[in-house]
Amino acid sequence: MEPNKVIVRYTNGRIIKGFTQDFFPNKDRFHVHFPHNPPAEPAEVLIKDLKAVFFVRDFAGNPQYHERKKFLPEENPYGRRVEVTFVLLKMSPSTFFFRFLLNLNKDLLPIS
Repeated sequence: MEPNKVIVRYTNGRIIKGFTQDFFPNKDRFHVHFPHNPPAEPAEVLIKDLKAVFFVRDFAGNPQYHERKKFLPEENPYGRRVEVTFVLLKMSPSTFFFRFLLNLNKDLLPIS
């Protein structure tokens, strides 16, 4: 399996960057190898301690990038406008549920 570049963010704010070959969404842990110290032991990462795992092209990123929240006036998107809100519900230390609210237009009530 080809190594994937990842940036791991913990719930306490800590961030690590490295490579993983054993990340699977159904497993409770994976390992991160650090790019500047390949022969060192990998860090074991427990999913329960994480806020996010980002799969990236490079570790530097693009500091000039600013995410757009709207289309530009000259863009002509087609289709129906949809607003989706995701909610993560923590039921117990090891059980999570995802619920989403779908709003097809501002006049409709969200689906819950």
